[in-house]
Amino acid sequence: SSSMPERTLRDGTDKMLAFLKTLLKEHGRDIPIWHTEKSHNTTKTGYSPAKLKTPPVYMREAGFRVPSFREKTEYLIRETLIDAAVGKGPFFWFGKMPSDIYIQPRRSAFSLHHTEIDGSPCPELIAANGLARALEGRHSPKELVKLDATTYCALFEGPEGALAAIWNIEGPTTLRLPSDMGEYRLINMFGEAKTPPGNGELTIASAPVYLLFDGRNAAAAKASLEKSE
Repeated sequence: SSSMPERTLRDGTDKMLAFLKTLLKEHGRDIPIWHTEKSHNTTKTGYSPAKLKTPPVYMREAGFRVPSFREKTEYLIRETLIDAAVGKGPFFWFGKMPSDIYIQPRRSAFSLHHTEIDGSPCPELIAANGLARALEGRHSPKELVKLDATTYCALFEGPEGALAAIWNIEGPTTLRLPSDMGEYRLINMFGEAKTPPGNGELTIASAPVYLLFDGRNAAAAKASLEKSE
């Protein structure tokens, strides 16, 4: 779908996962649910077609079309976070790189690419790498919570501590963190370390940011974040 991933929650994703979990339970199976074949295409290509003088590529699947690489990257990362937190299973994206668990770079049949024609990574691959690095030592998905009407938080935990991925579907806004928030590390969607705000006012937007809480579990991180304004 070309719509933002949050629009399917409670209208589709949750109901489908609940049905599948019930069906698996009836057959005595307790296994993760994989959400597969995720990607979007965009009417705006990157630099390489012009650089290499290749002819225009016309999108074959309009139902998956989003305006630009920005939406493509943000939607894929947000959908991956939602699917992990709700379905608690692995994932892969479309492409042509053979592997057992993978993010594939190219799928020419539907123009659902994650690399440029010259092999350069599209932004979503860089963001996926950033997410993978942020999840090191805290890769077990726990739950998806809403901090307000438009702010989502996907929680993970592991031996190193907890991770909270936070984004707002309407764009830039300020999340006022509680005074007893405690220490955390801040990483942007591409895995770059940022300095946490000294005044407790965290700027969030449609691109997820990651708050890493060393030595804390997801429940403790959630309790703190739910006191945000």
